[in-house]
Amino acid sequence: MRSEAIDYLNQAGFDFKPAESPDLWTHLESHFLDRQRIGARFNALASDAVADLIRRGEEALLTAMATQHRATGRMAAICHVLELPYIVGCDDTVGMQSARDYESFMLVDRPGSFGERLIRLLPAGAGDIPTTRQATVSGGVYADGHTVGFFDLCPGSHTQDGENDAVHLATPIEIVSLTREMESNSDQIAIATQHECAAMIAKVRTALKM
Repeated sequence: MRSEAIDYLNQAGFDFKPAESPDLWTHLESHFLDRQRIGARFNALASDAVADLIRRGEEALLTAMATQHRATGRMAAICHVLELPYIVGCDDTVGMQSARDYESFMLVDRPGSFGERLIRLLPAGAGDIPTTRQATVSGGVYADGHTVGFFDLCPGSHTQDGENDAVHLATPIEIVSLTREMESNSDQIAIATQHECAAMIAKVRTALKM
């Protein structure tokens, strides 16, 4: 099936970039090495399990891309949810609607770094943050217009619009830790003003009695 999909895409004018390409593999593998505290994250899986997950994802994307092109004559971005036979990580996201009746906090994740982002957090017990056997893989056409392949992968099911409105579950300890990190790096945060950061920090201090 893999070779048939690659042959079809080649005949349709697309070059396939395999996940084994050093730069792409390094990017995909990094998701299993980055021990971020907050957000959907993979477990530290064994190298053969990482390779298996990436292989499954690539085969699913190849099949989906070939099927899409056959049906529409076009190539667009693809998202596919894998169902794995083992737990791959945790998926701590809930919809904004689910958090409406509870107090949530807007903070800056990885404050002062290139990858800083605004993130909304909802306090939860460590045992209430769900694990998942699903992983979402994405792929499509690269910027050159003719190369296709893997874009990214993440734990959980994330194919719907509105991911930016997601609320992340985090323990009070994690929320306090991130708040203190914001305080320490407040003069380096670019995504929010110091006044906005101070208001975020004050809300956590009051609610969680820091």
